[in-house]
Amino acid sequence: MSCVVWLYLKHLLWGSSMVDIYDDILNIKDAKFIHNEMSSVNMLWEYYHRSIGDKQSFHLYRGLGNTDEEIENNKFGWIFPMWENLMYYGKLREKYDINTYRRIYFNAHVYGMEPLRHKDDGDFTMIYYPRLDWKKEWGGGTAVWKDGNDISKLADYKGNRLIVFPARNYHQAQPVSRKCHQLRPVIVFKTFLIGNKQSEKEDYLKSISCHEVQHGKSKTTTLFDHLYNVSKQLKRNDAPQYLQDAGLFHSVYGTTYFKPKMTEDREAVRSLIGDKAENLVYLFCNMEHPRKENIELIKDDEVRKDLLMIQEANNADMEMQDRVQSFLPTVEVIDYD
Repeated sequence: MSCVVWLYLKHLLWGSSMVDIYDDILNIKDAKFIHNEMSSVNMLWEYYHRSIGDKQSFHLYRGLGNTDEEIENNKFGWIFPMWENLMYYGKLREKYDINTYRRIYFNAHVYGMEPLRHKDDGDFTMIYYPRLDWKKEWGGGTAVWKDGNDISKLADYKGNRLIVFPARNYHQAQPVSRKCHQLRPVIVFKTFLIGNKQSEKEDYLKSISCHEVQHGKSKTTTLFDHLYNVSKQLKRNDAPQYLQDAGLFHSVYGTTYFKPKMTEDREAVRSLIGDKAENLVYLFCNMEHPRKENIELIKDDEVRKDLLMIQEANNADMEMQDRVQSFLPTVEVIDYD
C-alpha cells in the first residue's frame, strides 16, 4: 500500500472525531501581538459576496497573498512564525501528516452577516480565533458537521483557540449576537496531505506566473485568484472533479477576452488534469465572441453543458470582483502589559 493511500485511509478514520480544539495554543505575548495586528488601521477588509448553490453568502475577507514573497510585501510576515508556533505547540505536523499551508486568509463578519454552510478545498481546515476580548455570549463560534450526519459539533469563539477539522466536512460560522458591536475575525489555514494532487496543479499555475498577472478591473486580483475562484465555484455547484480541474485552468491558453497566453504546453496541462478536462480548457480558450452563444451551438450535449457551467462560474467570479468594497475593522488594541 502506498504512503499516500495509507494517509488517506488514516484520515478517513480520523474524520469521525469531526473537530479538534486546541485552547491557549500560543503563548500570551504572541496571542496579544496577533490580536493587535488584526486590529491594525492598515487592515482593509473586502466585502465579499458569493453564491453557494442558490443562496447568497456575505462576509468580510482579506487575502494575504499567493506566495510567501507577496505575504511579506503585504506586511503579513508575522504569519510565518505564527504558523511554525502552531505546528510546534500543537504537534500538528505529526498528527495530521501535513507539510505546510497551501493558503492563508482572514475572514470576518458582524451582526447581520451569517456565512452559509459549506465545504472547503484541501484536506484539513485550521481556524484560529484571534480576539482575546471576545465574550461567549456574543456567539460567533463554528459549527462542523460530519458527512451524512445532521448532528453538528460547535466550537465556541474563544481567543487563542485553534480548531482543526477535515475540509470535506460541512461547516458554518455562527451568527454574532445583536448585543455585539464588534468584528468577529478568524485566521484560516488551508492545508493538504503530502502528495495531494491539487497541490501539484496549483504549483504548476504558479510556475507559469499566474499569480503575477493582474486579472479583471481590480488591481488586487490576479489570474491565479480568478482561476481558483472559478474552480471553487464549480465545486460549490457540485460539479465533478474533471470540471473543477477544467475551471482551474480555463484560461491558461488565453481567450478572446483575456489575451495573455500563460502556456501553450497542452501535454503538461493534460498530464495534470487529464484528457477530458484539458479538452474543455482548449475549447473554452478558443471559443469566439460572443462566447455563450457559440457554446450553445455545440451539438455534443455533455460538452455544451460542461462549457456552460464553466462560463457561468467564470461570470459569477467576474461579477463578484465588481462588488468588492473596502471595510475598516472595529477591533480594540490590547495593551502588552
